[in-house]
Amino acid sequence: MNIGPASLPIDLVIFFLSIAAAVFAGWLVDKRRKDIEPAIFTSTMIGLIVARISFVLHYLPSYNGSFLKMVDFRDAGFDTFSGVAAGIAVIAFILMRRRSSRRPLLIATVVGLATWGATSMATTHLNHSGAVPTASLINEAGTMQALAPRDGKPLVINLWATWCAPCQAEMPVLANAQARYPGLNLVFVNQGERRDTVDAFMKALNLRIANSLFDPELSVAKATETTAYPTTLFYDASGRMLERHLGRFSQATFEATISRLYPAAVLRPGQ
Repeated sequence: MNIGPASLPIDLVIFFLSIAAAVFAGWLVDKRRKDIEPAIFTSTMIGLIVARISFVLHYLPSYNGSFLKMVDFRDAGFDTFSGVAAGIAVIAFILMRRRSSRRPLLIATVVGLATWGATSMATTHLNHSGAVPTASLINEAGTMQALAPRDGKPLVINLWATWCAPCQAEMPVLANAQARYPGLNLVFVNQGERRDTVDAFMKALNLRIANSLFDPELSVAKATETTAYPTTLFYDASGRMLERHLGRFSQATFEATISRLYPAAVLRPGQ
């Protein structure tokens, strides 16, 4: 989603929209009560903390013992189920202790969860629409190459630029993933930059990647309606889009996405 010059991941927009809906619903039911908002925010914060801890524990090896990476929420690594369960448990505890708040708080909770569920389902179509663009791009040899290899493998396309700070942060992660999951075609498509600019960037980070393509006309971004970077597009072996992701990946969040979309690749890494 674009808001002026800024771009926000759709999951983040849905999250804040759901909280706003819950707060507004509680206020409508009983405008006199002042304890509904604190209850909602308390349950939300505890839910987020539990969701983060659960996710980190599940993918602990991917954080390489770095506490800073574990507490860096910017990678959006959360275990939804445990977070929602913890939030509901907090609400249930508050409901038992504050009888006078039961009706507005219960309605606020239901409205918030319903908003989250409905908007998540509605936006699922956005992540499953479109096929692989039929574009021919410039490869590292300077010749034209089809964007999608015809080898029967699932395809992951990363749209990026050297000036993009999140792109810079995630590039080593994706370069490592490319070597780890040879059962996937992970293609890096630079958007609108010169070859020497990209080469200097790779040299500075001491990175070596395969399937590096150059898109000086931004044809892939235009075809996929991408307006912010990094954007990563996930396709199945038949070329059907499974998901699109705006923002940087950490090693843990990329592994979680691959595990969910391509479980066979995770079962046979490095083969």
